[in-house]
Amino acid sequence: MKRKNTVHLAPFGIFHQILCLVGFFMVSSMYQCTDPDSENTASTPDEFSDSISYYTRQVERQPDKNIPLFHRAKHFYERGAYDAALKDLQNALHIDSTHLETYLLKSQIEMDYFRSRAALKTLQKAEIIWPNSIEVKEDLAKTHLILKQYTSAREAAQKALEINPFSAKPHLFLGLIEKENQDTATAISHFQSAVQNNADLLDAWVELAKLKMSTDPDEAVPYFESALQIEPDNVHLWHTYATYWQSRDSLARAKECYKLINELDPEYKEAYFNKALILMDQDSFLTAIPVWDQYILQEPDQAQGYYYRGISHEMVQNYPAALNDYKEARERDPRLDQIEDAIKSMEQKIR
Repeated sequence: MKRKNTVHLAPFGIFHQILCLVGFFMVSSMYQCTDPDSENTASTPDEFSDSISYYTRQVERQPDKNIPLFHRAKHFYERGAYDAALKDLQNALHIDSTHLETYLLKSQIEMDYFRSRAALKTLQKAEIIWPNSIEVKEDLAKTHLILKQYTSAREAAQKALEINPFSAKPHLFLGLIEKENQDTATAISHFQSAVQNNADLLDAWVELAKLKMSTDPDEAVPYFESALQIEPDNVHLWHTYATYWQSRDSLARAKECYKLINELDPEYKEAYFNKALILMDQDSFLTAIPVWDQYILQEPDQAQGYYYRGISHEMVQNYPAALNDYKEARERDPRLDQIEDAIKSMEQKIR
């Protein structure tokens, strides 16, 4: 029986990757600020079940200090309370308009809150105050890149490199721009410069691996392995690595990757789907059935899972089970290719 060999791909792509940069360069993890007076005014936040309550007490005790507001804003942001976070940051800037990290965090929140113009305006204000700040230039490049303003992103990244030629992030941004412009050679050059300047820059390793998949597949493996050394528990990265092995017809390696993915994340449905397809391609239909069971647990409303499990049951001559699966598939998608023929065939064999 003919079936569609549809592989579920990992959510890595230029636009997903750009959006991931928002989280990858989280301001809250980049800057550590402390209040010199806090040691004398309260105990540590660990003594409170709610860190927001702790920083609220700090704000109340030090109404003329910007740092407690800044810290509370970070916690609001981490909890998705964007309005409260922005209000705290605005008040913090009224108290001290020369605190760089406040501008950077404010622009980050504004971007996540879909206020891109406000985010750019915040960074542009910061650039006026700190014209030689590489952090501001890098965040400007990142923001322009997310907004697909490639000319402005390139200018900001190049200015960042003028400040520090050994910085990694500007090369990452320039590589993403050139990748979007389909200048693969220049993109690879920038990504290579990025990892040379910072061997822990995951996104650059991932981009190198993906570009090598299409330009020189034999050279892709070291880039994948370097990325996985940085984040060995990144299931999306393992998924991309698995699809690489599938493209190389190394199905055993691909199955190993999918198995590891589901050990890391038992609810990662795409790994079950792709592993089951590989098993069917290898005529291991009996082994594929429990994998389809796992996929269907995660996606009970998707017709494909039942359809492919039905094929697997049919191929091991379990016709009643195949018929049930085909009917379940039809119920979820009556337009599914060849489903009526599959049902009729099973009904004839059961008679």
